[in-house]
Amino acid sequence: MARRDALLRLHKTLLARGAALRKTLAGELADLRLKTASSDTADAAFDAGSEEIASQLAQLEARELSQIERALARIKQGTYG
Repeated sequence: MARRDALLRLHKTLLARGAALRKTLAGELADLRLKTASSDTADAAFDAGSEEIASQLAQLEARELSQIERALARIKQGTYG
């Protein structure tokens, strides 16, 4: 029973974290699409650096989301842990 309760808590936590990541990723992707090119060279360089960091963070978040989805699938199949 304790294992089942632990898996249910983990399932809820993973669902919540997955939803938060999806929301964050959607916002980041929307922000990247809305960026406009700047005429100032310094601003353009800063924007490019910021976009690179945002892109790397989005990749990490996407990887975490993929791991969450795999864990949820294993919980559903009864093979987690």
